[in-house]
Amino acid sequence: MIRPPANVGSVILCSDIIKDINNRLSFIGCYTHDIVIGQVPSSIRLALYVEVYRSARTPKSLDLRLTFEGEEAINVTAEIPGTPQAGLALLMLPGLDAHFGGPGTFRGEIRINTNKWELLFEKKIIVGPVEELASVSVQAASDPNV
Repeated sequence: MIRPPANVGSVILCSDIIKDINNRLSFIGCYTHDIVIGQVPSSIRLALYVEVYRSARTPKSLDLRLTFEGEEAINVTAEIPGTPQAGLALLMLPGLDAHFGGPGTFRGEIRINTNKWELLFEKKIIVGPVEELASVSVQAASDPNV
């Protein structure tokens, strides 16, 4: 597991991010390990969620880049304004179409108020059969058949 940089909280790579009417976020199809694609070339939908801790009154310059086998695929630049209170700034990139021509390494890196890139995530892209997860059935303890 990769430890995010000191001023970064949660980092979630998934297929989609949905915000409901109560402002709650749902993360669909989270990639917890390698990304397996069934054939090459292949395109998959990706979304990225990053929490950045911001200090009071200090603006932050933020750069994010996604690379596949060292080739830059996406580069995002943002300014996080300073506010009277410290807190979280959320960076959400939904609906990214990622194209993979073969196996390799997919990386996300960030730099905040610096020239040094820091690793957010690294996923191996593997070509092979996409297997289903095993399912488990759970019964409530109050069930008389348990």
